Amino acid sequence: MGAPDRNDTLNVDTLDTKNARKRLVSTAKENARHEDEKLLSDGLDVGTSYNKVAAYRGVGLGLYYKLLPWLIWMMLWMFLCSIPYLIVINTSVFTDEAHKDDNNFGVKMYDSFELASFTFAAIVDDDTDGGLLKYMNTNIADTWKGPMSKGAFLTWISLVDAGATVVLTGVVVFLFFKVDRWLARVDDRTREVADYSVIVGGLPPDVTATEIGDYFQQHFSEDPTRDKVMDVVLVKNLGVILRACKKVHKYEELKEFVDNIKVAAQEKAAYAANSAKNLTGKAAQAAAAAVAATTAEGVEDGERPTGNVLSRKMSKKMSQAESKIANQRSLIDSRIEAGMSTKAAFVTFNTEKMRINVCKALPSGWWSSWFIRKQYRFPHAGRTLRIWAEHAASPDDYRFENLSVRPRINMLIQLLTAFFMFVFIVICAAFITWLTDKSNTESRNLLWDSDKIAAPLNTYYNSTYVRKVVSAGRRMLGIVDLAPYQNLESMCRDASLYSNCSALVNSNVNRELTGAQFNMYFEKEWTFGNPNATTKADIANSKITRLLFERPVRKYLSECSQTPNATTCYIGANLVDVSGCLPCYCYGLSLINTQAASTDFINHVSDTCKQYWQPFDLQRDGLKVAISFVIAIINAILVTTLRMCKFYVERHWTTTRTELSFAVWTYIVKMVNSVAVLLIVNCSTLSKLQSQAVSSKATGSNKWLSNLILNGSYSDFTPEWYETVGFSILILMMINVTSPFVRTIVEYSVKFAMRIRLLFCHCGGLAAPEAYNIAWRTPQFTLEQRTADILFNLTLALMFGSGMPLCYLICAVYLFTTFWWDRVSLLSLDQPSQRYSRVLPYVILSAEH
Repeated sequence: MGAPDRNDTLNVDTLDTKNARKRLVSTAKENARHEDEKLLSDGLDVGTSYNKVAAYRGVGLGLYYKLLPWLIWMMLWMFLCSIPYLIVINTSVFTDEAHKDDNNFGVKMYDSFELASFTFAAIVDDDTDGGLLKYMNTNIADTWKGPMSKGAFLTWISLVDAGATVVLTGVVVFLFFKVDRWLARVDDRTREVADYSVIVGGLPPDVTATEIGDYFQQHFSEDPTRDKVMDVVLVKNLGVILRACKKVHKYEELKEFVDNIKVAAQEKAAYAANSAKNLTGKAAQAAAAAVAATTAEGVEDGERPTGNVLSRKMSKKMSQAESKIANQRSLIDSRIEAGMSTKAAFVTFNTEKMRINVCKALPSGWWSSWFIRKQYRFPHAGRTLRIWAEHAASPDDYRFENLSVRPRINMLIQLLTAFFMFVFIVICAAFITWLTDKSNTESRNLLWDSDKIAAPLNTYYNSTYVRKVVSAGRRMLGIVDLAPYQNLESMCRDASLYSNCSALVNSNVNRELTGAQFNMYFEKEWTFGNPNATTKADIANSKITRLLFERPVRKYLSECSQTPNATTCYIGANLVDVSGCLPCYCYGLSLINTQAASTDFINHVSDTCKQYWQPFDLQRDGLKVAISFVIAIINAILVTTLRMCKFYVERHWTTTRTELSFAVWTYIVKMVNSVAVLLIVNCSTLSKLQSQAVSSKATGSNKWLSNLILNGSYSDFTPEWYETVGFSILILMMINVTSPFVRTIVEYSVKFAMRIRLLFCHCGGLAAPEAYNIAWRTPQFTLEQRTADILFNLTLALMFGSGMPLCYLICAVYLFTTFWWDRVSLLSLDQPSQRYSRVLPYVILSAEH
């Protein structure tokens, strides 16, 4: 194998490991430069057409760059069709029949643009209004348009969405046939041996090539003078031997390198000795110095040579290499002596038609071989066997060390991989569940700004109204310090404050209501209509009354607290000042423990008192964003683990099949971890388990169950669902936009870490030359990873885009970024790639179809 005989001994005492390592690094850099120059010689650049990319880098990469622009335009088409919908829901007020011509009364879900306002959360849900807010007025260019029936609007956007989807489907079908024609033209221009070959499985271990040739000649030759079997190559169980040979090659490569350095050092020493014989005096000393400098080649200026001494670690490593080579050779000999059985066979025909007939008649895999027709069963030793055949791949696509593993064995390995990934996802899901529970808990903790509450109350405390109605024990003049709770609370508990506030609101804002229909309280949510209603009709009436008039009431009280001198904020002869109504009311709400409060109450506090609490809370909002980042990080860990399993544990016969399995499984794992887990964690349908978890958390018992609490609040895709879960999905998609850059950074960081390890973390030893070549080689362009990522983002966009149209735009930005950065990576950064077949990009097209 190109190395010294196994009985040779190696005198490693003459090796300078520091200089040897420099030589290895120099050789690796030279090899990497040579590979980059070969790629540059193709003359490809960022603007190269996909046809030229297909010719130089394989049809798979050409098809990949052909598809991406189409996908970008598809996502932009879906987003453009949703722009009218986004405008309407962001600028509309939902109202009832009686107030359909007045935009002042009704519900506007969001007063300003925010992420949730671009989702279905901006539409009033029927569970909220009981279906009574049937009309909507829309503000377009500062002009109110309407009224429009909400049912007509929903029907309209459904038809637009359905129409856009139909157009998208038509484009995908058109692209499907266009790609097929393009692939057919490319295929017609190229012919290779794989077009005439099949690989056959399910054969008996002792079958001969003659038996296989006779079988195919007899069953599939329409004209024996024209259709013939040209060649049969048996695939033996060489897997162990090939893997052992790779290990031997690795160790012998290192030995050969060390031997070459030793021989070079000995030759230089001999040359120095011969030169010294012919020189005397100063000339001999100069010659010896020159030889010493030559032997210390690679030592930098000012650095002292380490000498020809091998470290103990390296000596031990070389001894281990000798032992491992001997063990692997012994394993190879024993396997050859034991005999090698047949696992499969490559059969080559002289016509492509014969190969096509074989693929049509025989099953294409182990599962389908159970349904083979009797006339095609393979006869051997008095019995017939179920065989299968498939179109052979390109010879350089096969992983020959894996051909000895039968497909059914690999299926079992894949099942073990699936089980391992399932356990991993469950563990990650438990962490995401815990994080979601923390986020839900923190979302109920409103971060109040006491200074903002105290500022208007300071003015109010010294107003005309307060000076007339307060008791003698209260301070009435001068600047009052409102920091002590007893002053602030005693003033805000004054019942007359809320009765006057309620009366003023009813007379000045809700002119159609009687004085008893709006009521404010301290430490209690305000009410509309009859607060003591018991019948369904009265409760429904109170609910619709609140929906119609809460927005103008909130607006009125907010304006009065900000501009207390406004004339509309006073009433009666006593000039009743209501500028302190909202601050006192919000102060009372701030004293309520919101952990057990309903979602409606949290939303009410958020909308009514938003000027008195800090809208951005690092802990609360950070947890919501952290969920998306945690999912993205877990996805990266899962993908890395999955890559190790697919490429180093499983035994697929071809590289293409390995990559396809990795791409599909990566897509499935990401969907389960990112979508299924989020949906399950936030689902409230599991009421029994949820009830047990809530009670156990309240009582402090059953800590395990409380840590895995499934306290989801949503049984459907409600507006609140879009505000929380939808928010996490949108953030996750935004994070994914950066994935092309992050992938490149990680790839080069891994290479950098490998170089650091080889240079500084070697413990005095030398790695095999191939390790240095890998560390200094430009990172590989991996199409299988990109295929999985594109499928994942497209699925998120198409799955949630109807309720969150921003998904389409984010996906379009992601595809655009991926398209151009991948062109830069492949064609400018000179990332090497194998000649990918059509399989991986075709998966994207098939999934869309």
